[in-house]
Amino acid sequence: MNNHPIKIKAVLDQTTLNPIEQTANLELKGHIDNEGKDVLEGKAVVIIDPLTGRALGAADFFLTHQADAYLSQANPVSTTIYNVLPTTANVRIYTINANITWATTQPTPMDIIMTIDGQTHQFRVVNPVTATDYVAVRDYSQVDTNQYAPTLAATELNRMPAFLIEGRSVRIDIRVTWATTQPTPMTCRVKWARKA
Repeated sequence: MNNHPIKIKAVLDQTTLNPIEQTANLELKGHIDNEGKDVLEGKAVVIIDPLTGRALGAADFFLTHQADAYLSQANPVSTTIYNVLPTTANVRIYTINANITWATTQPTPMDIIMTIDGQTHQFRVVNPVTATDYVAVRDYSQVDTNQYAPTLAATELNRMPAFLIEGRSVRIDIRVTWATTQPTPMTCRVKWARKA
């Protein structure tokens, strides 16, 4: 073989994995081109994780379902933010629901605050009805743009649009505002999964 530069061709295939090892696959082959030069061809088969930016193997496609993040706060103080899910990496949120029971003074509003990759989304119900379960939804009917209006809705879960959101960094908080603090429980439950 003559001592001369080798041309290299590379093709990136992000659709399949090596079926035996379930890992990224690399194939190399060489030949002489029409000008008599050695050509080394390489084909790498990888799938890139959008959350971490690294190549994935088959095991990486599974998230581990976590125990519900749950808060039950007796006598919540007006406008105080209570944490439900601490800031956690590589999270997928399936559902968020909240409930408040009150005796004399109706709170207004009740907010779930989701911080995802540094962006804050506030799901709100202005006048929550006592002991009613509210579910975080993305309401596209209330806005004229492609953005959604985060809201808390009291309606059957099977009538909700799909709620699935994930991020590299996710935190969930809740707060309620009212004039008079009173004996009452406020609860919030988050169903979620994460990549290990």
